[in-house]
Amino acid sequence: MPFVKDCAYGKTKVKFLKKVIDPKTKVHTVYEMDVQTLLKGELEESYTKADNRCVVPTDTQKNTVHVFAKKFDVSVPEVFAAHLAKHFVDRYSHIHGAVIDVSLTPWVRLQVNGTDHPHSFIRNPGECRKTHVEFSEGSGFDICSSVKDILVLKSTGSGFVDFHKCEYTTLPEVTDRIFSTSIDCTYTFAHQDTYAAVRTFDYNSTYEIVKEITLRIFALDNSDSVQATMYKMAVDVIAAVPEITEVYYALPNKHYFEIDLDPFEVANHGTDCTLYQPQAYPSGYITCTIARD
Repeated sequence: MPFVKDCAYGKTKVKFLKKVIDPKTKVHTVYEMDVQTLLKGELEESYTKADNRCVVPTDTQKNTVHVFAKKFDVSVPEVFAAHLAKHFVDRYSHIHGAVIDVSLTPWVRLQVNGTDHPHSFIRNPGECRKTHVEFSEGSGFDICSSVKDILVLKSTGSGFVDFHKCEYTTLPEVTDRIFSTSIDCTYTFAHQDTYAAVRTFDYNSTYEIVKEITLRIFALDNSDSVQATMYKMAVDVIAAVPEITEVYYALPNKHYFEIDLDPFEVANHGTDCTLYQPQAYPSGYITCTIARD
């Protein structure tokens, strides 16, 4: 007979923007977040018997997110997500696990006449910080966070040669090419048994460390391939943050190819190439997961 192997439910796209005012300086800070909640537990009969008594409404979950955002600190997405997850499991006896996803929209303080403005901001285009927190009753917290959607480009310092060739290969070898990608990096932390342990770790600094390493190596590495460059990034992240157990990178190619100007007797090949055609599709997609040994 069929049975419920697994189930969860919750609320997605729970959005808010919180304004925090420093009581001394009156300087404002804003946090805009997009939250998803998923609850797990003794829920089978809501599926198999249409019994809703075990269902904590998704509207209740949405309200909980908003109340917690108002009452508590949201400056560290990982801690805020862990607090929510723990609440759902502690509050409802039939809920034994919770999964919380948070996306943070980066608003950067606007500079006016060379000085940070106290209450005006500009959105950092593209960059997105995410966190994923899983909490299980009697087990603890599993947390991973991400640096995503940072579009980067270097106009030299990248090549691709000595690759495998067969009867279907048309790609020419290049020793100097444009390297552009949209950074997607997810880093996983060691398991935390308690909420107190989660609260004491500096997740904000870790995010900045991971981003700095990723961008620095992208810029400075004389890249032989996307694969080789992302490996160097991951190795340096693991070395820099002992609490990180593994790092995942996905670096899709944003291709720029030489434009053929030969019909016009204009040289635009090899060292003469300065004009390129962006190509969105198809594109290379390279991933790797590097774990601490």
